[in-house]
Amino acid sequence: MDDVRIPRAMRNDVGCVENGLFVKFAFSWYNAANMFERDVPLQKELFYFVAAVFKYVFLKLGSFFLLILKALSSVGILISILKQKIILKLVWKRGTLIRPISHLGIISLAAWILVSGGIATSGTVFSKENQELSEKPSHISSEAILVEKSTSQTKIPENRGRDEVIKYRVQEGDTLSTIAQSFNISLDTLLYVNDLNESDLLAISAELTILPTSGVYYMVKSGDTVENIASDWKVEPQAIVEINWLEKPYNLTIGQKLVLPNAEPPKPVAVTSAQYVASTPSNSNLPVQSPVSGSGQFAWPTNGSLTRYFGWSYGYFHGAIDLANSCGTGIYAADSGYVDVSGWRAGGYGLTVWINHGNGYYSRYAHLSSTAVSAGQYVTKGQLIGSMGATGLAYGCHLHFVIERNGVAIDPLSVL
Repeated sequence: MDDVRIPRAMRNDVGCVENGLFVKFAFSWYNAANMFERDVPLQKELFYFVAAVFKYVFLKLGSFFLLILKALSSVGILISILKQKIILKLVWKRGTLIRPISHLGIISLAAWILVSGGIATSGTVFSKENQELSEKPSHISSEAILVEKSTSQTKIPENRGRDEVIKYRVQEGDTLSTIAQSFNISLDTLLYVNDLNESDLLAISAELTILPTSGVYYMVKSGDTVENIASDWKVEPQAIVEINWLEKPYNLTIGQKLVLPNAEPPKPVAVTSAQYVASTPSNSNLPVQSPVSGSGQFAWPTNGSLTRYFGWSYGYFHGAIDLANSCGTGIYAADSGYVDVSGWRAGGYGLTVWINHGNGYYSRYAHLSSTAVSAGQYVTKGQLIGSMGATGLAYGCHLHFVIERNGVAIDPLSVL
């Protein structure tokens, strides 16, 4: 073999040396360069040269692809490590990350809806079911409705229908009947829950408790269970569990308030004594009396402690004052007038006397244990009209004392 001088650039080609092809490729290169000076067939030299070039290129490409595969493998390992770190961080800090993740999800969803044209310019379209769940009386403003804070320990979903108790602020033109009809509950339910009477006048901005359905708003006592409450009020336990979102094991806490759907509000106790029954006796049964008008100067109707004032208390408007003493304490007419009512009244008042003073003033005396006057009778200021009691919706013996001026309840302390 003739001495061959190999170019320095080709000697440095490590790839070819490592694969044992450098020498062969060099000879081919040299022979091709000097093929016209040697007696070697041209076709044979070209064949060797091209074969060496192709083999060299293929090996280089193989090395390149192996390098890419190694790089991809490294990237995959890095991604796997990063994924594990993210998962661990999410698990360890899942409580603190819920809010930002949920916010990000909501923002992303909103952006997607806007981009995809989900919101029409002519208005948002709701399903019939959502319309029914979000309906409220057309004449009642949103500002007039306040959701009462739940006493249940169960977490309640936010996207449920109207099964919570709400507070409604009385607006101008409202009556008890229209409010009950607007919220699709019975008038008896509205009266019982709010300790009202059908003839009561409503003060604008007064708050009323509104149940989600007709029934009773019950406060849990010691020893109560879902089963015995359902039995006592003759309702289905399942109905109590569902509307109050109770979860097993249905533990109740003293003071917790439950809606008892379709429970019948307690009826006033039937009274047989004539002094408990409102009536308008004939003139033959009463002595002829001259009309008596009030002076406008009111006296205290009884002796006792002032336990509750006129105005907002316990979450609703109390249009009277409460005076407490022992049962049987005498109750006296605060001013002269005509007895409109003497007997039992529904709505939690119990045994009641109403006196029309004939000068725009009206006084009411509720929760009596007995009455000493009859409807249609004239009374004078300071005359005994009954005895203190705890009839109706009353906790302990006391007098619920109301004074109205031109049909509007006023603070009795302002005229006593």
